[in-house]
Amino acid sequence: MDYVKAVAWYAFFGMMHEIFHLIFATAISWDLAPLKYAFNRAMLFDIIVHRQVSIPNVLYDTPGSDWYLTLVRASGWIFSLALAVRIHVNFHNSNKTAQISSGEAWFIIAAYLTALDAIATDLFGASKLSFPSSIHNLADTNSQECYISDECYASFVTLHCGNFGVILLHGAWFENGGRYAFDILEKMIQVTMLRGAQSGEAIDKFLSTVCFSWTLQSLNCTNYSLRCRIFSIGGVVSFHAKQIRENTDDGHPAYNMIGSRTRVVKSKRGDLSKLLRSQFSKISNFGNRNGLSADINDVKFFAGHTRFATTSKATFDGTHPHQWSKPQYYMVYNMDEVADDDSVGHSLSNARRLGRAGRRHIATPSKTRVENYITHNGDFEFYNVNGKTYEIEAIQKWLELATGFKKPSSVDSAAIAGMIDLIRTRGSFALSVRYVVCLGFPTSQIHEDPTFDYSFPSPRQYEAIGKIFENTLKEFLRQNPYPLDTISMDLEKREDLVRIAASKLAMDEHRLATLVPLNPFLGSEEQGVGLYSFASATIRAFFDNDLLRSVRILMSNAKGSFGLCVMSSFDSHRQMCLAARGQTISVAFYPKKNAILYGSEQAAVKAAMDIDFPGVNKRGPLDRSFLNVDSDVLRLDLDDVGGEICLIDWGVNQYKTPAVSLPNHHIIPQPVMNGQACLYLVQESANLQEPDLLYHRMTKLSKNLLITKLKDDSDDLILQDIHDIPRICKDIQNDWMDIKDQSTVFSLNRLTAWNLGRTIKERLEQYASGKMIPCANRVDIVITGCEVSLWLAEQFASDLQKSFPKLRIVAVSSNKLLGLYGQEGINIPAIGHSISEDSLNLFDAITIIVSHSGGTFSPLGCSSLFQSKTKNIFVITSEWDTQIGRQLRSFDNHDGMTMKLLFNSRIFVTGVG
Repeated sequence: MDYVKAVAWYAFFGMMHEIFHLIFATAISWDLAPLKYAFNRAMLFDIIVHRQVSIPNVLYDTPGSDWYLTLVRASGWIFSLALAVRIHVNFHNSNKTAQISSGEAWFIIAAYLTALDAIATDLFGASKLSFPSSIHNLADTNSQECYISDECYASFVTLHCGNFGVILLHGAWFENGGRYAFDILEKMIQVTMLRGAQSGEAIDKFLSTVCFSWTLQSLNCTNYSLRCRIFSIGGVVSFHAKQIRENTDDGHPAYNMIGSRTRVVKSKRGDLSKLLRSQFSKISNFGNRNGLSADINDVKFFAGHTRFATTSKATFDGTHPHQWSKPQYYMVYNMDEVADDDSVGHSLSNARRLGRAGRRHIATPSKTRVENYITHNGDFEFYNVNGKTYEIEAIQKWLELATGFKKPSSVDSAAIAGMIDLIRTRGSFALSVRYVVCLGFPTSQIHEDPTFDYSFPSPRQYEAIGKIFENTLKEFLRQNPYPLDTISMDLEKREDLVRIAASKLAMDEHRLATLVPLNPFLGSEEQGVGLYSFASATIRAFFDNDLLRSVRILMSNAKGSFGLCVMSSFDSHRQMCLAARGQTISVAFYPKKNAILYGSEQAAVKAAMDIDFPGVNKRGPLDRSFLNVDSDVLRLDLDDVGGEICLIDWGVNQYKTPAVSLPNHHIIPQPVMNGQACLYLVQESANLQEPDLLYHRMTKLSKNLLITKLKDDSDDLILQDIHDIPRICKDIQNDWMDIKDQSTVFSLNRLTAWNLGRTIKERLEQYASGKMIPCANRVDIVITGCEVSLWLAEQFASDLQKSFPKLRIVAVSSNKLLGLYGQEGINIPAIGHSISEDSLNLFDAITIIVSHSGGTFSPLGCSSLFQSKTKNIFVITSEWDTQIGRQLRSFDNHDGMTMKLLFNSRIFVTGVG
């Protein structure tokens, strides 16, 4: 019985220890969030059984927060040790003459064991031994790290990535705890994982008027290191509005956009989509009075990323979304003016408050939290600064000095987040000064010599210089009471502001003190680096470097391949930016469901097709008509060959302020979602011919018999595949035999086969007529693919060669073809193989690409590459609507939709899915 009492007392003292953490955190922060979180989120089980507690990071989102975390962590072990000593002393004083009983002894021992446990975990950072699924932690949801041993990392692999995201423009999606929103997200993750997601993460941007707090459980893999090489680490990143303590000058509440990140690495047989959904549902708590409201006027978006590791070390810190700099506070002007009409449907309620808070007769800055996140597919290899190109290794080292933060990961994608930190400066003079010093001035450079003595100004020095510009703007607005957006769009007013700023900078009190840290970067006006030039560049960055402009600057100077999503706390209340170059990005619009989906996988954006909108839609007279294109689900595929940037702005009806700054003001906004949002599209390639209407670029997903629906979920995918084999074989036979059912109109395969036969017949006739003379290195038919698809291509090539013995038919790996022809001026020889540029003359060759997914990198690259060599390109893939299929359809559609496109069908479909 004494042992039972000892265990009970040990549990009791442990509970007291964890509760004291909460009480102390509440006391030093003057915020009841820790106690509310503990009791509203059912943390009592963790406190009693797991002997752990998590503290919401929203209490520690100010500079110097590490001291707060240290104090809260230290409070536990100090309390437990003091309690144990006090109990021991009390028993000793009250029992000086009598012997302590065994029950009392166990009581004292339990107190000391708890103190010892607390010292080991809180003071020395030891991990819990009894519950390896979680750790005793203070949850820093801004940049939540799970301390993982190397044994928990994946083995060596190649990383294949996938972006995904959803923007929900109606609060009805978050009713019933957000179940409907999570249905979409889970389906998108499932489809994106087909590209290969071994490690994944997601950003969940919640934008609401409700200020809330939460914490996230971390997984401690250290104790599982002997049991698994790849283990699930769960979490979510979110943006939410948090009201700050001070109101604005006009009496309205002020808000900061808070970002919180958690990342997930799934186990070998785990389901990443279900794991991420579980983590989302735990922290979002939609509909709960202590969580997010399901307000019809809320706009929220999730942005995520998955990776599949196959040949390099899949470390946790390399998992997206990436953030280089930790959240910082700067003096920032609110550049958005809210619209007068507050009754606009589907508006962003907290953004209205943000807008009112920042709208004054004389604009004044407020202390604002600044942080940026990115998700990225591809490779960031080089960056150009003032005409000189630097490698990624030099960029990473330089970013540590330029930002003042150590690199969070060695992966190249993290450096993109660092570049965005430097470039995205609109509204902040301190950040604008830093941008000019680091990237925006003729003296800006990246020193590759590691021994070079850098002397970048400190954040406090940047703020001091920015203060000069703030005072200048204040003085200017007193004489010229214009809104900031008016000054931003007027070059003459800007020039007046530059002259005043330059004169203030030239004053001795500034030039001899505040500006001293800038001496290495300043020079004469003849060289373009004088004070006037510096003032002009800073004010230009202050007004112009918004989200779209920042991504354009990044993409114009960066070298590599990019499937990119960029998010900033500056803009998360109204917009996000996507970019595609060498990596695919597709965006789908669901006007009747008030949702926008994007992803690197075309199929992923179909995730909402079979999910009903939980709200009520007003039905129009043409809703069921094929003529009602306004209600159609449409997909826009960004130009990944020439490069394209897409800004999605859903604040079009909520703000008077333009969505883009002056350098991009000429871009015509493309309304989508029946006017609920606008797209700003920037083509990097000047050779692309844009159609008159954006609609002509889009693929119709609804009311389209050629679009294959996503398959239903299955608990046993292998068994489901086995059951599907007879049906698929029958469908293929019926298709070739032209046996129609209710879901088909004609056989696409028969039409494509007719077109392929026509091209082969033309080639034979050219040989027979003498127009074409046989040549040793000329290839008549080339069949290409990767891995399993290449094996099938080789078998098909052998059968085809037997049918046409006088034609030269070859099967070649898509990777080898890209190596030979894919790099301009740089040809990579296929060592160990007979193929070369001299042995293969592929001009006007009939090309057949085999790709089950229709989106594998090398075959997709070949579908673009060979369009300059031949007009006869075909693909064998799982369905009509794939990325390669899109490339080939656009091949015949440069001048708009024509009947020629139908008869030039180039897509063979297996229907396997």
